[in-house]
Amino acid sequence: RVLAAKYPNANTVSTIVDDLAKRFETRPGGYTRIIKIGARTGDKADMAFIEFVDYELPPMKDETTVSADAETTAVQKQSLKRKADKRKKLRKIQQSSRRKNFK
Repeated sequence: RVLAAKYPNANTVSTIVDDLAKRFETRPGGYTRIIKIGARTGDKADMAFIEFVDYELPPMKDETTVSADAETTAVQKQSLKRKADKRKKLRKIQQSSRRKNFK
C-alpha cells in the first residue's frame, strides 16, 4: 500500500514488489550505488548516477548483428557528411553574397 501511494503506476509497483524483492531478499541492505558526477552546466545542480549494486549488463549482440549495424552506421555517416558538405557550401555562398551586398 505504501508503494501504491507513492507510485500511481501499477506496473511500477508490481516490478518493485515482484522482481526487486526477489533479487534482494538475501541482502541485508545497500541495494543501490550512488556515483556523484559533478555539477550540471546550466544551473550548477549536483548530479548523481544511481544504479542497483547487482546490476548486470545485457548480453552482447552476436557478430552478424554488429556487422549489419556497422554497415548501417557507415551509410548514415556518409549521408550526414553529404548534408554537412551541402550546409558548408550554402554558408559560403551566403557569406560571399553578404560581402558583395556590403561593398
